[in-house]
Amino acid sequence: MSQPSNRHHRLNWLPTSPTGWFIGLVVMCVAIPTLARLLAIEVGVLAWVIALTPYVAVAAVVCALLAIASRSVVVIALALGCVVLQIAWVAPLYTKDSPPVAAGAALTVMTSNILVGRGDCDTVVGLVEERNVDLLAMQELTPDAVMRLRDAGLNQLLPYRWLDESVAGIGIWSRYPLSDVPAGSALGWPVIGRHVAVPGLPLTFLAVHPAAPLTPDHTKWSQDQLRLRRALNSVPGPVVVAGDFNATLDHKIMRDLQLDGFTDAAEATGSGVNATWPQGSRLPFPLVAIDHVMHRAVGVAPVKVETATIPRADHRAVIATYVRTE
Repeated sequence: MSQPSNRHHRLNWLPTSPTGWFIGLVVMCVAIPTLARLLAIEVGVLAWVIALTPYVAVAAVVCALLAIASRSVVVIALALGCVVLQIAWVAPLYTKDSPPVAAGAALTVMTSNILVGRGDCDTVVGLVEERNVDLLAMQELTPDAVMRLRDAGLNQLLPYRWLDESVAGIGIWSRYPLSDVPAGSALGWPVIGRHVAVPGLPLTFLAVHPAAPLTPDHTKWSQDQLRLRRALNSVPGPVVVAGDFNATLDHKIMRDLQLDGFTDAAEATGSGVNATWPQGSRLPFPLVAIDHVMHRAVGVAPVKVETATIPRADHRAVIATYVRTE
């Protein structure tokens, strides 16, 4: 009696069936954005694709399960490699840093992009009052929006402000007095900032809004990211920076800033994807996290990060609460 063939059960280097080749093609659809994220290849549409890394991670797990059916060593290995890399990148979003040892009152920082002044200013001011915000960064301001914020009571809650006319549409408000940034700082588009006299915790507060990546060409985005990094690193001492970075933590600029010593508050608190854009009519829910609050060399640690809807704006506001540490 002849022995049953096991040729349909053994692994091959490459797929041997149409189904196997199709699965290999599907795995490649995950492998390409994974490779782009790994090598920081952000040309053309890849700049957008990299922003979707948390969702690619889910797809990678599904592809790894499908890859088994291909019975191809190459396809299975590629799929598993994608899973390992994607999990390594996404897991920190859901892992809290060691809880800080609180040594003082909280510092609360908020950022909000209000879509060329269309966002509801009463909601912004209401959040500032409700969350007891100390530092506020605003993007896409217009003269009319500044007046509406004033009329809603923002200047009473945060009496100190800085609107640099050379950097249109960006402003900061503070509960504490503001003064010039340290000498030698290379601020200018897309960054404004002032030194803040927080009692016992002096720092420089920066607001940012670099250009968004456009496809197929996003030269302006790339240039602004370089200017952004240069400006942030030119400011000595403790820094808190907030705004619409037009980049997720998977983009090279944000990874570089982390290497430079900046910490993202949402990642440090394990807040997950913390998506902020787009809200409103474009999609039923925000998809990517491009609005951030970050800090460097400050005697505080983030303990809570939340987002809030601003009617008629296409970004959710981000509110980060810090405690002073020993």
